[in-house]
Amino acid sequence: MKKVTTEKMNINIYKEIEKSKQALNKELRLIASANYASPAVIEAIGGESTNIFAEGSVSYRYVGGSDSYDNIENFAIERAKHIFDAEYANVQLLSGSLANYAVYFALLEPGDTVLSMDLTSGGHLSHGASFNISGKLYSFVHYGTDAAGDIDYEQIENLARTHRPKMIIAGSSSYPRIIDIQHLKNIADKYGSYLHFDAAHYVGLIAAGFYPNPLQQGADTMSFSTYKTLRGPRGGCVLSQASLAKKIERTVFPGLQSGPNEASILGIAVALEEAGQSEFKNYISNTIKNSKTMASALHQLGYKVVTSGTDTHLVLVDLPNSKNDVSHLTGADVEDKCRNSNITLNRNLIPNDRRTAKLASGFRIGMQAMTSRNIPADQVIKIAEFIDRSIKISTEQRHERSELTQEIEYMCLNFPII
Repeated sequence: MKKVTTEKMNINIYKEIEKSKQALNKELRLIASANYASPAVIEAIGGESTNIFAEGSVSYRYVGGSDSYDNIENFAIERAKHIFDAEYANVQLLSGSLANYAVYFALLEPGDTVLSMDLTSGGHLSHGASFNISGKLYSFVHYGTDAAGDIDYEQIENLARTHRPKMIIAGSSSYPRIIDIQHLKNIADKYGSYLHFDAAHYVGLIAAGFYPNPLQQGADTMSFSTYKTLRGPRGGCVLSQASLAKKIERTVFPGLQSGPNEASILGIAVALEEAGQSEFKNYISNTIKNSKTMASALHQLGYKVVTSGTDTHLVLVDLPNSKNDVSHLTGADVEDKCRNSNITLNRNLIPNDRRTAKLASGFRIGMQAMTSRNIPADQVIKIAEFIDRSIKISTEQRHERSELTQEIEYMCLNFPII
């Protein structure tokens, strides 16, 4: 942080920022919805772009003085269209959830029926949870997974036949396998539904060519957040066919939000440029390898891995069906135990979970953040062992907890945040 900034900053705020920096450097960050933005992105969003106000679309601003940032936003739009083979892109959304709402508000009317994955199977809050605005505005019907944790495509077709949804939503926040987009497209076409793909978790994998491109598979719209696997800033994007462009454009502004965050758009432009480089492809390849290694290592340690593995950056663990004396624990127990050892992961619902989201019966791991720190496969196996030890250390074993935390901090020092 520049000296001129710290001199003018409240000392208590500065101390908290420094404390957060130190904590990030010492923790094993395994949250599947978190990452470290690239150095170029951090540099981009920390400059004078935060002072720019550019209300409206690039082609029609309601204020003047943003010519250079019009060019930057156009660059981000063109990069998004090129990478994802889209006819239309909007990079102004402030989050992935808002990107979903932009699609809903553009294509649906209040009360329309929507078919989406339920929360326990991996769906997102913005996919029609009853307490979310999406669930209050539209009539959501939810599909789930089979006994093995795989998406139940037969159930989806049966529900579509019965309910004739205006839209089918694909994509999830904790489903570790590749989704059969073409199968869903066939169902959507058969029953006259839009197909929307929420790529918040998979966008980096799609950009690097390790996950099918939903738009090339026939999805009408695609949304994503920009900070998970893309290593960008906080923000969201919507992609679609040209025929839907005008509806989405008007929904984003003036329908949904006012002035966009030009600092974030600059960071998105940088992230999308980086996503087209060979280094990014290697990064995603290593992320998936590390995720598969983690799934295998946890399985060897007796944990039940949902769908018996992963195709993506994330791993979901089923505690009740694990075979290593952890079946009595909740996801919340695991989250707290790991946090006490500087391991950050999150509790997560599992398919057909009988617990509430506050407790949950599983936990979720994402390998993209640690891969950003260049963690190799042999160290991933060690991280799995750290997780297992952390879970099994009792409250009274303070010395063992302290030793484990020191080992974790030592590992983190050897793989600094890049």
